[in-house]
Amino acid sequence: MLYTLYIFILISSYISVYLFDIPLSFLLSVIAVQASLTIIFNKLNHFTLFVLVVQSMLLVPHRMGEEGNVLPLAIDSISFIECEALFDSSVSERGNTVVTVSMTSVTDDHQTTGRCSADAVALIDDARFIPYGTDLVLKGRVIEDSKGELFIFADRILETNQRSHIVKRVAILTFFQSRLSSLSADEKDMVSLLALGVKGQGSSNITRSAVDCGIAHLFALSGMHLQVILMLVMLLLDRIFPKKTARFFSGMFALAFTFVAGNKPSLVRAVIALLVRELPLEMSAKRSFLLTFCIHSLLFPSHMDTLAALYSYSAVASIILLSPLCQMQLDAIFPSFLSTPVSLSVSAMMGTSVISMRQFAAFHPTGIVFSVLITPLIFILLITSLLYIVFNAAIFQSVIEFLNSHLLTLMEKGSSIPQLDPLYSFGLFISLLLTFLILLWYCSWKAQHRSVHHYEMGFSLRFTFTDHRTA
Repeated sequence: MLYTLYIFILISSYISVYLFDIPLSFLLSVIAVQASLTIIFNKLNHFTLFVLVVQSMLLVPHRMGEEGNVLPLAIDSISFIECEALFDSSVSERGNTVVTVSMTSVTDDHQTTGRCSADAVALIDDARFIPYGTDLVLKGRVIEDSKGELFIFADRILETNQRSHIVKRVAILTFFQSRLSSLSADEKDMVSLLALGVKGQGSSNITRSAVDCGIAHLFALSGMHLQVILMLVMLLLDRIFPKKTARFFSGMFALAFTFVAGNKPSLVRAVIALLVRELPLEMSAKRSFLLTFCIHSLLFPSHMDTLAALYSYSAVASIILLSPLCQMQLDAIFPSFLSTPVSLSVSAMMGTSVISMRQFAAFHPTGIVFSVLITPLIFILLITSLLYIVFNAAIFQSVIEFLNSHLLTLMEKGSSIPQLDPLYSFGLFISLLLTFLILLWYCSWKAQHRSVHHYEMGFSLRFTFTDHRTA
């Protein structure tokens, strides 16, 4: 019960801090209440204390940092920006490079330089791939929107500097992408997006259609994709090595895949969760989630400032807390191969719907249906894409062509479905879902509390020291 409250309070605080302007005093009060509940439940130990400390280290400095000015120079006068790419870049529909950067220093028109520490989204008039960790010098302007978020509109890149491991990663990605030369442009964009996590100019059309269908999460590398890949790896390694050795090599493969695909927040979360489960400790799913969140916050604090991490942790928390209840009710009317994916989709949507409504004023309940239909295609396409990159066989290319065409057709039909008003559809979805769950719960409760049938059973005992019997 305590860890359920911990996850609920943690995710609620996480969403509130990054989406709403809650006062710092309110945040501190929530952490104090959480600590009080820990003491009341007599669960104050090393683990709960660690969670409370990391939660405070993540949320409180972020809220305090929002209230201060992070740029040392007048924002209108800044013309040169030194920064570091926090994540891999993507290419917009207009051919501009989009990348999230951490600014380290800025220079104005009078050549006055000031040190700073602030994150911004850079839009660069140059279509190129910029891997995370690349040091950049941009020429352009900095703009602050009404929400206080910073944007850099750069005319060009004056200088880049890449560390040795980044150069090796780019060389590996370039080699893998050269293996896709026989595919069409649409197929290459799809395979690069799913198998390598590279977002080219054509991938924006894929992601836009996925958003309209409510299945954008299926095209962002995460634990679901990593699990499919590791299942394939384990299937091969189990035939060669003992089970423990195979698990070790699969863990190394997960780290290598993350290095090549990039430090996507959802993918890094999945790898950390995988390593946490391999620890020689007995932990429930809730404790494992809390430990994963804390380790991720300490190792990659910049990840936690992104919408990708917010969506990822909100969805996983909702699945942990709500999917058992949803599946228990759905099992009464659906077979397990339907109840499981539907319960996962409904739970994840309930956790992320507030974020979508707040940030994008959008809500797509059709994602529940399309997730069930398209997830198997995504899994098969992902496995086939990896096999094609390794073996480059014509049979895998034929499968990719078949799956890609059908997948794009389904998404195109889903995008053409008329959408209701987001606020109305969100309210209708929550109302129908709660009504449905209450009715199912009531029916199962009535079934368990029907009149109990009493049975009588006759028996007799025979004592060995006498001839008397009892009946």
